[in-house]
Amino acid sequence: MEKLKIEIEKTLVNDNVGEYKQKIRTLAKEARAKISLAEKEHMEKIMVQRLCSLKEYKEASVILCYFSSDLEVSTKKIMEKAWEDNKLIAIPKCNKSDCSMQFYAINSYQDIKINEYGFGEPYESKLIIGDEHSICIVPGLVFDYRGHRIGYGSGYYDRFLAGYKGCKVGLTYSAFMQRALPKERFDQKVDYLISEKFTKIIER
Repeated sequence: MEKLKIEIEKTLVNDNVGEYKQKIRTLAKEARAKISLAEKEHMEKIMVQRLCSLKEYKEASVILCYFSSDLEVSTKKIMEKAWEDNKLIAIPKCNKSDCSMQFYAINSYQDIKINEYGFGEPYESKLIIGDEHSICIVPGLVFDYRGHRIGYGSGYYDRFLAGYKGCKVGLTYSAFMQRALPKERFDQKVDYLISEKFTKIIER
């Protein structure tokens, strides 16, 4: 898979970080749509193995996990492995009225509904409050080697992670790693980065 090349006017980095990030999102979405299903599944299989080998995964009783869309690193195998390991899985529900996000426990795919925007979200059954005994699988279109990410621009995860005390793990295809991404004051870093090629601990 060809590495994502970001060639954007440098003036945007300093003058308008938001516009710069949006251009990166567009490039990343276009590149991800070109990944073949076979290549995607191969890389994701390795990522699941790397994730499940982490000490933090083995010790966690709760896995806070996004329910993946077609453009994201799939979390289906992660969820199935966690259920097999008798861990509790919780997926997020976003509240647009106050831009907050809460996680609700699911016991199977039957506990997931498709919302009005076409995304999977949980039925509001058992609310899960993340703590030190959980890990949070964090989505992102692009990551850098400092643990920063560019998501979809809504800010739900950054708001949630600001108060989250558990281990934060970012999943990405290695071709979508960048040396450094623009950072804003509210952006939150992950603790680990996992791709099909490496597992990286992020220095705090």
